[in-house]
Amino acid sequence: MQENRSGTVDIVDIQEEVMQAMLKYIYGGKVDDQLLPGDLMSVADKYELKGLNQTCIDSLKNTLSMDNALHVLILGYLHDRKLKEYSIEFICKQNLFLELEGTEEWELMKKNHTRQEIEGILNRIHLQTKPVFRTRRNRGMGIDEEKSPSFSHGTSDVRC
Repeated sequence: MQENRSGTVDIVDIQEEVMQAMLKYIYGGKVDDQLLPGDLMSVADKYELKGLNQTCIDSLKNTLSMDNALHVLILGYLHDRKLKEYSIEFICKQNLFLELEGTEEWELMKKNHTRQEIEGILNRIHLQTKPVFRTRRNRGMGIDEEKSPSFSHGTSDVRC
């Protein structure tokens, strides 16, 4: 192996600053606040650094906003189920789905994930937000009829 001869290991799939931040965490227990937690989260997941991963998750949750909601959702989908659920809940509580659909981040998500993955995310949003509507037929009877919103990939039919 070349590593044995040269005494070095070349890791080409991680940016230098991300690798430095990971090593700083491993040897010093500190995380560089300037680095995007998403980049570091991928590395933490790859090298099974649970403490670093949790630090990244906490940072992403604390900075979750409309501007990064889809990005955090995608990171959650790739790395942490609880982060995914947290992002979906945020998107639904803030009623952001229609605003997020069609954004550059949405188009990137459609491009980089399979239809099945996106439908899984949309199904989760759908299950999170089952609105209750009164229909003419049952309005006077005090009965609420649950109607599930319909949606399809690439349209604005999902409602939170």
